[in-house]
Amino acid sequence: MKLLRMGPACFACVFFVLTVSAPGQITPEVAVKLRSTDMVQREEASRVLLAQPSPSPAVKDAIIKLLQMESFASGGSEDEFYGRYMGSLTTAVMKIADDEPQRSDVWPVLVAAIWYNGHAAAMPWFLGHSDKTAPYFLSAARGTLREVPASMRADALTGLARIIAYERDPATEHHLKAADVQVLEQTIRQKLRDTEKTGKLSENDEMTRQQAVYAVGMMGNAADLDLLGKIAATDPTYDSRGQDYPLRFTARLAAAELRKRLAATPKNANP
Repeated sequence: MKLLRMGPACFACVFFVLTVSAPGQITPEVAVKLRSTDMVQREEASRVLLAQPSPSPAVKDAIIKLLQMESFASGGSEDEFYGRYMGSLTTAVMKIADDEPQRSDVWPVLVAAIWYNGHAAAMPWFLGHSDKTAPYFLSAARGTLREVPASMRADALTGLARIIAYERDPATEHHLKAADVQVLEQTIRQKLRDTEKTGKLSENDEMTRQQAVYAVGMMGNAADLDLLGKIAATDPTYDSRGQDYPLRFTARLAAAELRKRLAATPKNANP
């Protein structure tokens, strides 16, 4: 769904003030704007919620629900203003997650907001909570997480790969057991095997294979260079419109990524 993208200048015409009534209840005026189809009104209402120094449970719930809606409505918008809006919401939900890590509603929302919509500044925080985020990527990759659209499931594989690389980095604080990390890796490799066939791939299978190939480059070992080299040389998937072999190109990029990572990995580290 395409949203209207308004620049910062649009907010110069907003004269009224929204409030949250005591004790922390959301006023009808704010509630209406939170449900508005106009992104300008939703952003204005979000500023009222985010201004609360000690947000009530109702305000926290509203912030989380708003981020959830914006994450899948944005379509990965690169608009600078919208990015700041999303960044403010994401930071607020990250704080809620830090304060209440047991909440089950914050983690799938943050997976969508940070990973699928690209918030690079939040990525270290995101990876530092891999015990909470990895299960959602695993479910998304397996197609059992209803919050993640089918079109985004392939992207979950590179999310898993980034978590694997983080957990195997000796310089990071680890949050998963070695056996859990192995399950993540097996999921990526299984997806790669599942899409290894000579016939024409469906669009979803092609996307899955592309992400699985690149994920191997992000978390694989030296032995995977041969695998990626084989895919780069022989993968039969052909794009007649682009007149190229997209998966071969992806495999070359993944191999380059893997060589770079292996060269930077200490000899005694687990690759």
